[in-house]
Order: sequence, then C-alpha cells, then structure tokens
Amino acid sequence: MEVGEPEQSLNYYKKLIDRIESLGTLSTNYMHRVAYAYWVNGLKEEAEHYFDLQIDYSNWNIEYGREEALRFWAYYDLASVYAFRGDKEKAYEYLRIYNQTPVVSLWMMKIMQKDPLFDSLRDEPEFQQILQDVETKYQAEHERVRQWLEENDML
Repeated sequence: MEVGEPEQSLNYYKKLIDRIESLGTLSTNYMHRVAYAYWVNGLKEEAEHYFDLQIDYSNWNIEYGREEALRFWAYYDLASVYAFRGDKEKAYEYLRIYNQTPVVSLWMMKIMQKDPLFDSLRDEPEFQQILQDVETKYQAEHERVRQWLEENDML
C-alpha cells in the first residue's frame, strides 16, 4: 500500500480484484493486503470479507500442500490477519510455524519488519524474538549465497 495514500491504494487494489475476476484466476496470498486497504479507508465490512477470504485461502493452501504453505507464507498470512484482528494466541501460533522456515528472503524480512498488520504485536518480546530469528535466517542465507558466488568467481 502506498504510504500516506490509502485512497489511491484502495483504487489500485479494486482494479487488481476486477482484473483477477475478469480473468477467472485465483490469487491466494494478498487478500489481507486488500482487506487492510479497505480498513484504513473506513470500509470495515468489505475489509472483513477480504480478511476472511485470506484465512480461507491460506487454510486451503495448507490443506493441499501448495507452494504458499511449503514456503511458510500461508502461515505468515494467517498470523498477520489474526494479529490485526487482535487474536494474539492464534497469531503467535502461526508465527511460530512461520518461524520454522529454514530460509528467509530479503523481501519477506523487510515486509515483516514494517507490516502494519503486526502493529498490535510489534513491541512484544515474542514477536521481537521471531523477527530476530527471521533476520538471522536471512543473514545466514545471504552469507551462504555470497560464499557460493565467491567460490565460483562470480563476485
């Protein structure tokens, strides 16, 4: 979402949803972002619809072993929705599973550091520890790739 531009962000998301529906495709990993855009624009009922949709999609991804689950993204998405809704117990349940991911990309680490859906947990020690674990995993992978590049005379 554009920082400081909630109405513009919502317009982009509406266009995206229209495009997805017109193509008859299924996108399962950003309905919580759409929901958040509706929420910050005061459209709570629409936001709840998309939050519920994200929960359904994430559970579906997990049930069928899809890539979003195998890469632990579905658990992250569930944790973010539950955190935003104030269900800290469920949020931490899914964050603990997400934290089992062996490799973290830069973009996932950066999202987690700033994700407004986690604002209710941001200052809590357990969230801070999980965030630190994620950053450590990213750094380890970054170093592993750097060494490989160096060993293969690519750096």
